[in-house]
Amino acid sequence: ILFPPDKNAPPPGGFLCNDCRLRNADPNRTHKLPENNQTASNLFSIPGYRTLRHLGKGGMGDVYLGQNTETLEKVAIKVLRPDIASFDDCRTDFLREVENLKRMQHPNIIGWKDFQKNDEAYFLIQEYCSGGTLRNWMELHGGTLELRTALDLTYQILDGLDYIHHLHFTQISELDDREHQ
Repeated sequence: ILFPPDKNAPPPGGFLCNDCRLRNADPNRTHKLPENNQTASNLFSIPGYRTLRHLGKGGMGDVYLGQNTETLEKVAIKVLRPDIASFDDCRTDFLREVENLKRMQHPNIIGWKDFQKNDEAYFLIQEYCSGGTLRNWMELHGGTLELRTALDLTYQILDGLDYIHHLHFTQISELDDREHQ
């Protein structure tokens, strides 16, 4: 199995999620996530957690490696950026993600740990998976997988997707005003 180059990589200077593009026809009003050169430790404070370093960014925020100050367990801290949280729809989507993750308990899905908010931002704390992405793992192993390994990984992915499919989440799409199950 060979993965093609990632054509969906975020453009330099920030990332604009598809939902924001669709909800807001004026790109000057839609907030892009700026590049951030600050170290994680001076960006924000979450009771019970210490931020260690920036891991990545997505359409609605940034993800940091953190540590529970009591158990010393490493966690992933997903931060809904304040400029994105100013949009009611984005805040609702983030809170829906938190509620959906609370229901998921499966070995092939990153687990929910905690949720906090303060005057500046919303924080979703999840299990930290130190193994990296499948793409990165494949690059470290020459870009191909043995058939047995590929089948095992595919089974794990499909098992997680099947679990999610049978949870029957309800999502309301504001784009077409219909309820989806």
